[in-house]
Amino acid sequence: MRAKQFIGRGFPVAIETLEHRQMLSAAVSSTALASSINPAIFGQSITLTATVTSKSGSPGGTVTFKDGSTTLGTAAVNTTTHHATFSTAKLSVAAHNLTAVYGGTASFAKSSSAIIKETISADATKTTLTASTLAPVLGQSVTLTATVTAAAPGSGVPKGTVQFKQGSTVLGSASLDSTGHAAFKIYTLFFGTHAITATYTGGTSFKASTSTAATVVVKQAALTTTADGLKLATVAAGSGPGVVVQQDLKVDYTGYLTNGVKFDSSLNAGRTPFDFELGVHQVIAGWDEGLFGAKVGETRVLVIPPALGYGSQANGSIPANSTLIFIVKMLAFDTTPKITLTGKAAIANNAAASTASGTNFGSIKVGSSSATLTLTIGNTGNAPLQPTANPPVIISGTNPGDFVITQPIQSSPGGPIQFTIVFKPKATGTRTAKITIRTNDPLTPNFTFTVSGIGT
Repeated sequence: MRAKQFIGRGFPVAIETLEHRQMLSAAVSSTALASSINPAIFGQSITLTATVTSKSGSPGGTVTFKDGSTTLGTAAVNTTTHHATFSTAKLSVAAHNLTAVYGGTASFAKSSSAIIKETISADATKTTLTASTLAPVLGQSVTLTATVTAAAPGSGVPKGTVQFKQGSTVLGSASLDSTGHAAFKIYTLFFGTHAITATYTGGTSFKASTSTAATVVVKQAALTTTADGLKLATVAAGSGPGVVVQQDLKVDYTGYLTNGVKFDSSLNAGRTPFDFELGVHQVIAGWDEGLFGAKVGETRVLVIPPALGYGSQANGSIPANSTLIFIVKMLAFDTTPKITLTGKAAIANNAAASTASGTNFGSIKVGSSSATLTLTIGNTGNAPLQPTANPPVIISGTNPGDFVITQPIQSSPGGPIQFTIVFKPKATGTRTAKITIRTNDPLTPNFTFTVSGIGT
């Protein structure tokens, strides 16, 4: 057992042999690993149980549970049951190499279990579909909401995309949010019955699923008929001012024949909203008439007779003498005119007002007796400029009777406006007056400047 060596005065010194060191070392341990469920599905909770044993007693300490080189968690060894357990529902869809590593103590050596091949498969899902209304009128927006949930015993919130379909036709798609919901709005369903489903397309962790159908029945709204046979209805209200002639519009539209065949839509894949100027014959007459006064955000249904459409001429997929049904949504239009004034001298719009009057945006000298000055009211904005009062130009100030105004003449709606100032002084010296132009320019609805002349 021991080898003795006598040194110096004959006292023995013990020297440890290899056999002695082994007797003094920690006891050998053994670790085994088991899974409560294998294979499992994504989101299902599995419990890993490590059993740590030794012929020399009951090991204590901790066990580390690992997936390859990644630590999943740790647990203490129960010295009575010899077990350490750890539960998780976060293993990804894949094959996992799980091990349990016993960390050892002063009395018991470290040990590791054999690898368990744990397989996690994608979880099944359930998709349900609801509609904000099942009985809309033509052009009314319907919100379709899909809810996708994980099937028990799996868990978690599915991610990915939901497609909303009528038969095999995809109406649109939306991404699931953090609560497993996806919403899609549609306002272009034609008359009749529509069986709509929602299909979750699946992902790495969750399988695809399809809802049962929601039945949406579209009817016609009450229509107003004009003198020339155009029929129209506003099915969604807008806000702000209504569009007028010569304004540039941006709209989305879908066009149908009366048999339900869709012949055109700006909502088709790869298309963009349609831009045009109202009232200048860039579109068919039914549009120029039917969209007048529409507001931003408004949706109108137009039923256009052949005389206001393409008449007796076929146009692409539209047969001759077709009545056309359009659903048109007003997205935007220019609503701000901006007044300018030019003539002998230009007055800059929105120039700083003088501190004296607070409303003086400039001044013009017309000259001496009988001088005449013709000024043009122009527009650098995108919406038509219109006079808003009668008379649109008024004279006030110090010597209003010394200036005679010929009231504005507008050659076309929204076009330039001309007026003339004739200086007829009633006395010598400097004579002044304040001119105010009243228009629909929202920034300067009362455009004011000073006019002066020298009476001789």
